[in-house]
Amino acid sequence: MAKKQKYALVLSGGGFRGAFQAGALQVLREQWQAITGREGPMQFDLIAGVSVGALNGAMVAMNKPEVLQKIWQDVAERGVEVIYTSDFIDTQDRTGELKIDVDLDTLSKHFLPGIDLNLGRLFGLVFSGKKRQELNQALRRGIADFRAIADNAPLRQLLDTHLERSAVGPGDFYCGFVSLDSGQFYALSQRDFRSDEAFVNGVLASTVMPIVWEPVSDVQLQERTIFQNVDGGLKNVSPLGNLIRVINRSSQPDEEYTVFIVNCSSGQLGFKRMGSSNVVEIAMRALVDIVLDEIFENDLREFLRINDLLLQLEEAGLDVRLRDYDFRTESRGAFLRPFRSVLIQPDAGILGDSLTAGKSATELRIQHGRVKALQAVQAMQDEPPSPYQCIVA
Repeated sequence: MAKKQKYALVLSGGGFRGAFQAGALQVLREQWQAITGREGPMQFDLIAGVSVGALNGAMVAMNKPEVLQKIWQDVAERGVEVIYTSDFIDTQDRTGELKIDVDLDTLSKHFLPGIDLNLGRLFGLVFSGKKRQELNQALRRGIADFRAIADNAPLRQLLDTHLERSAVGPGDFYCGFVSLDSGQFYALSQRDFRSDEAFVNGVLASTVMPIVWEPVSDVQLQERTIFQNVDGGLKNVSPLGNLIRVINRSSQPDEEYTVFIVNCSSGQLGFKRMGSSNVVEIAMRALVDIVLDEIFENDLREFLRINDLLLQLEEAGLDVRLRDYDFRTESRGAFLRPFRSVLIQPDAGILGDSLTAGKSATELRIQHGRVKALQAVQAMQDEPPSPYQCIVA
């Protein structure tokens, strides 16, 4: 008897490179019947995303393709201010390079709130120990209160407008974030949140790059509250492993999953001269480009390695079933199973900086996502893969 075909979607992080995912998802939606044989709108049985993948994935899970398209159209037309504003980052720049724009007024506003650095005060600092002491105290308070270089209020407003737990379905949508308090990664479905507001906070937390945006103070779940939450990509830039565990734990023997993985990174870190870079540019290069890319590559390599080992057991005719191992509880979990997978990712050096967006850059990212997704669809149709093959486009 033929197994029941089911479909899962994994969306990695990647900032404004998430436009690549938007383009790829357009093609998957257009080709859905040809890919799956299912009539009607594109509908995955499971979806998981972190960072920008959580934003894109939530719209797919709620079957709001027009909202997803509108978000990226707005980004193309208006730039990064659709998502965030900043006194430190040049949000009007359209060159595709991250530019820090700081002057004395900006520093005074954030680090010396309430202190007017006029010429008289600056002159007085030379002769007055009391004024210097007042300034030092104000500076200490400003540094202690400084939480981020940008404000993601526009993104929160966007999420407040569109996110509804009841609109997700019929499958589950998982978003991932990390608690700074505990250091733990959480992959939670829409069912886990106490309210729509908590759901918004969870997706928002998944997008929060530390230093860039302020952590989300609390995310209220059905039975507990998690504090000081940031981008899940810090520990798990692709929630692939979590989604696989969900499938292993909950799927039936007569079900066969195809997992679509849309990655915003090529896995090849391009050369970038950093000798004259400032502290923010260094942090973004280290955190976003190097750390997040490496986490995803490790996650993906582990998935493909285990998948291949399971396939080798089947090809050898060995009736062996292996269990997953949970390092946190030091116990064996659900039985492992091989998967058919489709990896859609960009070519190296195409998508540019993850914190910048302009019309040409965003349109290029969307178009490149369409090209790579079309290649994947064509490969699936030209050579129908074995149930456990991985197609890479």
